[in-house]
Amino acid sequence: AQVQSLTSELVDLHRQAKYVRQEIAVRKDERQLLQTVVLAAEGEIDRRQGKLNKEARTSHETNLQLADKRGQLDRLMRELMSTEAMETRPVTINNIPTPISKTVHGEEVHFQLRGGRLSYIPLEDLLTEFKRTVKQKIWKIEGRRRFSDTVGPLGGFRLRYTLQRFDIPFQTQMQTGMGGSLLRLVRWELIPVSEKLGETWEEAQQEDSEFHHDLNRCVRRGKTMTVWTYPDSFGELRRLREELHVAGFTLAARPLPDGVSIGGSPLGSRSAAQ
Repeated sequence: AQVQSLTSELVDLHRQAKYVRQEIAVRKDERQLLQTVVLAAEGEIDRRQGKLNKEARTSHETNLQLADKRGQLDRLMRELMSTEAMETRPVTINNIPTPISKTVHGEEVHFQLRGGRLSYIPLEDLLTEFKRTVKQKIWKIEGRRRFSDTVGPLGGFRLRYTLQRFDIPFQTQMQTGMGGSLLRLVRWELIPVSEKLGETWEEAQQEDSEFHHDLNRCVRRGKTMTVWTYPDSFGELRRLREELHVAGFTLAARPLPDGVSIGGSPLGSRSAAQ
């Protein structure tokens, strides 16, 4: 396809060069004609001063156009010579089949890919710490409609959670005999303590890296690897997906826009792994 494209461009360049040569011949004839007119008008310079000025301006504009055409011709000839000297190189296209994605219903191991750095997210440990903390602070939450707090840091992340109190519907009260209200988790999000968490892409490729240790743990436990990725690391995500594909692993990607924290809620969507 590249050879065909270059051949087509060569044909266009030859056509443009021919057109420019024709333009040069026409302009040359026009210039000779204008020079003849100027010589004939020298004896009537006073009477035809206005016309002479106009013709001089036309001649000047023609000369400028001629110089511009010559410049275009030189450029086209250089491009033609450069194209003819160009070597045709084969283009290698990596073909990686895209498997059908499947919704993840089992356990996941979470990673953050940001700024080209890959870091493990101890989400299970943070959620366990959240549950323990809520039990300890139940006296503080009692009577409040909404409550927010943080736990951690663990593994370089804090977890901010928001609880909200919901009244039990009257119909449910009649069916179960239970009244009052329930306290539910409505939102959680992760707050990194540093912008340089984890390992660089080069460091993560080492066999003794933390990433390979966490990946092996993920495989042993039969968990899906979920990677929360920001726009500055989409290139690393593609490379990671290629490596995991070769190794036979599945990966669930969670793209995030800049400025948006990793988070979730009971109403959120599940990951889709490939």
